[in-house]
Amino acid sequence: MSILAAIDFSDTYQDIIEQAVFQALAYSEKLYLIHVENPDATFVSEGVPPQFIAGVSEDNFEVDKKHLNELVTDIKSKGVEADYFLETGITAQKIVEKAKLLQSKLIVVGSHGHSMFMDLIKGSTHEGVLHKANCPVLVVPVKK
Repeated sequence: MSILAAIDFSDTYQDIIEQAVFQALAYSEKLYLIHVENPDATFVSEGVPPQFIAGVSEDNFEVDKKHLNELVTDIKSKGVEADYFLETGITAQKIVEKAKLLQSKLIVVGSHGHSMFMDLIKGSTHEGVLHKANCPVLVVPVKK
């Protein structure tokens, strides 16, 4: 069993980690962070060669790995066993799949507070996770 916290390095990811660490300590569970890189469809559709996109993705992955390692080290210093996953694909789907694989007790996600228009265009990750998860989902609101 474990707790899975989905982070995207936006303004709210520290709040998500804070809540996830709190829950992991309360339930004595291992905490996994998951970050999902999502290829930008508009970027791909503008005729950019695939090898360029792969190079960009590799650079992003290296930066993300470094950041995730730092976060896991910090979480461990708080007395929580922790690790991370770095995935590519559809964000909500990857989060739910990983939670099922880990048999997570809880998924912690953030709510960005996008406008309804943006949610219609891009979709809302936390809503996708809420509808598909087979465990409780804690949605951390944006601090304004």
